[in-house]
Amino acid sequence: MPLDQVADEQARHAVARINNRPRKRLGFRTPVEVLQNAYDSGEITVSPSVALEG
Repeated sequence: MPLDQVADEQARHAVARINNRPRKRLGFRTPVEVLQNAYDSGEITVSPSVALEG
């Protein structure tokens, strides 16, 4: 299916499934968990000037 025919909700659902799937390479943690831990520990920061689409 061409990407221009994928509904926004379908794309969000696919991204959520991928990002919440445990990975062996990440010690069976999900990418979301790894990113959250890095943020919580201060390893990464988010600039307040970055606008998020919503």
